[in-house]
Amino acid sequence: MRLFKMGIAIVVMVGAGIAWQGTPPPTAQGTTPVPTWSMSGTVSGLEPGSVATVKTTGAKSATTQTSAGGAWTIANLPRGAYTVTARAPHYTMTPASVKRKISDHNISSVDFQATKIATPESKQKGAYKPI
Repeated sequence: MRLFKMGIAIVVMVGAGIAWQGTPPPTAQGTTPVPTWSMSGTVSGLEPGSVATVKTTGAKSATTQTSAGGAWTIANLPRGAYTVTARAPHYTMTPASVKRKISDHNISSVDFQATKIATPESKQKGAYKPI
């Protein structure tokens, strides 16, 4: 009987070691968490002080704002297909959206170029004439 208990302990230890190598360890409730990854990129062309809002839709919806330099990251995204968009007041974005698929790694270089939209306030004085 003693040998049997020792054998079980060895199997449990080996099983725990395998779980840590590729599969996330079980949580306290006994469930295995879903693996997640991140997506990141840059919105260039924004004036200093401007920020853009970046949004993912698809497998999981998430939103973040760019840093002062235009960088952005959205973490904790599960596997799946995503559409990414960027928006900023008074700017258009190129491309309008980007499609990416997360399978088993982080996605980087999801980049956008912001172009300022001419507004009546941004045009030279006297050049803008309302209709």
